[in-house]
Amino acid sequence: MLNLDFEAEKQLGPELIGNEKLVWAGRPKKGIVFRAIDIFIIPFSAIWLGGFIWMTTSSNDFNSMPFRLFQIPFYAAGLFMLFGRFIWDSMMRANTVYGLTENRVIIKSGIFSTKTQSYYIKSIPQINIREKSEGRGTIELNKGGFLSGVGMRGNWEPPIPQLELIENARDVYNTILKLQHS
Repeated sequence: MLNLDFEAEKQLGPELIGNEKLVWAGRPKKGIVFRAIDIFIIPFSAIWLGGFIWMTTSSNDFNSMPFRLFQIPFYAAGLFMLFGRFIWDSMMRANTVYGLTENRVIIKSGIFSTKTQSYYIKSIPQINIREKSEGRGTIELNKGGFLSGVGMRGNWEPPIPQLELIENARDVYNTILKLQHS
């Protein structure tokens, strides 16, 4: 039996059509999450930021006012890549809810404005699951098309819609499959 997250259910209520009912409602994992790509991005970001700090502190040639103004976007990019993207990603997941009805998968998210996406279960050509040992996982709702093989999660929106880092992912996945074939 799937659990209904009460707060997620309340947020998804206005999205239901007619007498549609939620079969499952949930949220992604909260807090800071490290991903496999971070093995490369964190050192690159540290080198990027360290290089600019070293340049501005080691030579008087780089201390003129025009050059300091030119450096601001590079410092901002380095700080975002090293720290800010984790905070942004955490805020995005904190403001995301997922719902599953008999007919649709609903994804509602956003920080400054709310975006609601709806996918009819029977029209999703491929569903993939990635699980961790504790039962948490990500379900990808592959729509097909040009980006169907690209699965890199950025800090804004993945190219493939997904129910990311949810509890009991296997149960939700199996429920979607049963609804597809009913």
